[in-house]
Amino acid sequence: MTDLPKDLAEELQKVWTALVSDLGVPAVRFVVQPGTIRGFLQQDVFVVPESHVKHFGRFGTIPTSLVRDAAYEAKKRQLGKTQKLGSSAEADAMAYAEVFLRAAMMQGPDHG
Repeated sequence: MTDLPKDLAEELQKVWTALVSDLGVPAVRFVVQPGTIRGFLQQDVFVVPESHVKHFGRFGTIPTSLVRDAAYEAKKRQLGKTQKLGSSAEADAMAYAEVFLRAAMMQGPDHG
């Protein structure tokens, strides 16, 4: 695992800062890992698939799936502190991720 390029790390930090504000989850460090297909939390490290780093390098935007993964993982982290994780918590985390993604898309350069 390696650190993210600075510009991508700054953009992801904006996303995570919004999640910290909304959910009260702790700050994380971002790393790149080849061979993964989705972003995930491992303790206080958010692992970003290498393919998403390449996408950002090519298009200059964070893939929507990465924003959704971050929101999903943050919500799961929050729910894990207050209740046992199960299918209900999974559903809540997925629903939150979709709502967060929609709100983030509305804040983008075309809408902000």
